[in-house]
Amino acid sequence: MKFSIIVPFYNEGEKMVPLIESLLRLDKASQAHEVILVDNKSTDDSVNVARKYGFDVEPAPQYASSYYARNVGASCASGEYLLFIDADCIADKSLLKQYEQYIATASRPHRTVFAGGIHPAVNNGNLFELYAENRKILNQKSAITGWAYRPFAQTANALYSREMFLAVGGFHHQMSTGGDAEICWRFADQCKADFIYAESAFVRHRHRADADSLVAQFQKYGAGRVQQAALTQEFRNGQKDENFLGKFNAIAPLLHSLQEQGVRQDDLFQLLDFIRDSAYECGIVTEIIKTGKTGKNLSDVATLHQLLAKRAEDQPCTR
Repeated sequence: MKFSIIVPFYNEGEKMVPLIESLLRLDKASQAHEVILVDNKSTDDSVNVARKYGFDVEPAPQYASSYYARNVGASCASGEYLLFIDADCIADKSLLKQYEQYIATASRPHRTVFAGGIHPAVNNGNLFELYAENRKILNQKSAITGWAYRPFAQTANALYSREMFLAVGGFHHQMSTGGDAEICWRFADQCKADFIYAESAFVRHRHRADADSLVAQFQKYGAGRVQQAALTQEFRNGQKDENFLGKFNAIAPLLHSLQEQGVRQDDLFQLLDFIRDSAYECGIVTEIIKTGKTGKNLSDVATLHQLLAKRAEDQPCTR
């Protein structure tokens, strides 16, 4: 049972070091594992940072999305199971051993989505990180219960068999966000997949630490909701200002000022709820407008098999 750990990255630089060092410290599982770092056309020194630690880096032939980069990594993988981790996470030492135990007890491991635990990285009282944890913004248990629509595993820590991944054609790489949910819905529909919350196979995630990042995060989530809608025949309409992000440049000093004045943390969290929800709705409308202007049809996307053929023609895997 070999694991292929796939990590896409874009302009992470030194921020990627905690993850890289955690991958070097992983307890050995019963069989060897491989690490595939995929550079999504970074313009900083991210590639050199990764290579400094002895890792090979697989270049994405073009800049498309993190899901495209994940498909590139999968095309080079030789493992029986694909483990996707985000570059802003830190892997627990026992991650692979824990996944082995979940696989051993699953009734149909090759037709199972394993949603690994996602715990917060240690913070220093940062308001935005505390808010993200309090509101469970990146919470695998919530995702796997399907509270929002249907169960899915967030790709900050998700494991599936390579066989099942290839069977559905990989990620829809034109999606900028939400592709982890969309592929899981195809696993469920096409492979009748089981879903297991693998809580003890966990990573630690570094939450957004400032107002701009929080707003951008939820604008992206809103855009992803539209992209999912285009693929699942669901659509939401709304009306918000496309330039929402620029209007919140001063939000961080204001919030910290309120915090210093003794405003209750719960009250600050409610204010952040409003900002978060507004950013989400703005992302929805912005994506609807953008899709309408370009005439883009998200259901007309290349499968992983087509990507593999293109990669073989353009640039063979370096691994």
